Amino acid sequence: MKIQEIKDSDEKQRIAGQILHQLPDWFGIEEALSEYILGVSDKIFFAAFDGKQCLGFFSGEIHYQHTGELYVLGILPEHQGNGVGTALYQVLEQRFISEKCDTVLVKTLSERHLSSAYAQTRTFYKKRGFVPLIELPELWGAQNPCLLMEKRI
Repeated sequence: MKIQEIKDSDEKQRIAGQILHQLPDWFGIEEALSEYILGVSDKIFFAAFDGKQCLGFFSGEIHYQHTGELYVLGILPEHQGNGVGTALYQVLEQRFISEKCDTVLVKTLSERHLSSAYAQTRTFYKKRGFVPLIELPELWGAQNPCLLMEKRI
C-alpha cells in the first residue's frame, strides 16, 4: 500500500466520489454526499493505493492555525479493518502536527442514532484517542444528531 497526497481538485473529487458512492451506510443522503465530494477540492487530501486501485482517502483542513479537522473520509468496505484507515489517519495527523496544530476534531453521528456503521466509526476514532466533546443535534437535525469528538496532539 502506498499513501499519496493528492493536490489536484478534480482528482480529489473523482476519488472521493468513487469511494463514497460505495459506502451507502455512511453516505446515503445524496445531497450530503454531493456536498462532501465538492467540498474536498480545497482540503488536504491523502489517498491509499494498492497499485492503481484506490483503497480509501482522508481529507481534512486546519482552522485558526492550530486545530485540525477531519472533513470526510472513506475506505472501501473490503479494506476496512485492514489498517488502511489507520495509516491514512497517521499521515494526516502528522500533517496537522507539522502545521503546529494541537487538536484534531471530527464530526460523526452520535450514539443516539442507532447505526452499526457509525458505531464502527466511533470505535475507530476512540481507538485513535478521540473522546466525545459535545453533541450538536441542531447541526444535522434531530434525525442525525452530530457528535463532535476531539483529540489533543
